[in-house]
Order: sequence, then structure tokens, then C-alpha cells
Amino acid sequence: MTYNGWTNYPTWVTALHIDNCPYTNEHWHGRAKDFAGEGSVSVHWTQEASARFRLADELKESITDSIPESVNGVYADLLGATLADVNWCEVADRLLSDIKANNDSECESEVERYGHAQLTGQELYDHENPAPLENPMDWEK
Repeated sequence: MTYNGWTNYPTWVTALHIDNCPYTNEHWHGRAKDFAGEGSVSVHWTQEASARFRLADELKESITDSIPESVNGVYADLLGATLADVNWCEVADRLLSDIKANNDSECESEVERYGHAQLTGQELYDHENPAPLENPMDWEK
């Protein structure tokens, strides 16, 4: 059963608290940006999948490790069961999509401001359709 467009209530409330706390929001969006800018840690994952899984793991570890030691008994069991139901990858996906949307809007605002986007050398090279290599034999002609 979904809740407010999320997998379930625990996932929704986790994302809600990340979004609503300015410090937490800034921290996790910063981590998402870090992971999105890094290469894949596995030959089996794309860069996007690597960022997603690594961010999800860090989110889960950080939040579950911050449970106060004073929480015990039935409360610890209920809290543990609820945290086990959080879809950490879904929360990571939202953070990463926010970063992508922010980057896209920054590029759009550059186009509006300058009439074109400021491109780096990497963006100028068309990886899909590279220019044919020059023949060194033609250089002397």
C-alpha cells in the first residue's frame, strides 16, 4: 500500500523529515551531489546506480546508527521494524533527482541570461557522434 506517492508511510515520513529540516536537507542534498559526481564503484553498475545504492546505504546507516541507546524494549523493536520498512533507494532517488533538476534549472537560467549555456570542454565533445580522426598522412599536404 502506497502513502502520499511513496512506497509506504515509513519511507514518506523519512523523506519528509529530510526535506523539512534545513540542516538535514542541506547535508543529504550535498551528499547526493557528491555521489552523483563520482564514478561507479562497480563494473556492474552504471554511475547513476552506483550513486543511488551508495547514497541509500549511507542514509540507512546514518539514520539507524543515530538511534539513542536509551531506546530499548518494545520501542526499539517497533522503531527497528519501521526503519526496516523504509525504501532507502526511493529516498536516495528523490535526493538525486532534486540534484539533477537543480542542475537542469541552472543550465536553463544560463541560457536565459546569456543566450547559451556555459559549456566545458567535456560537454563540447559529442561522445555519441565523435568527429572522424584526421589522417596524419594528410598533414603534409
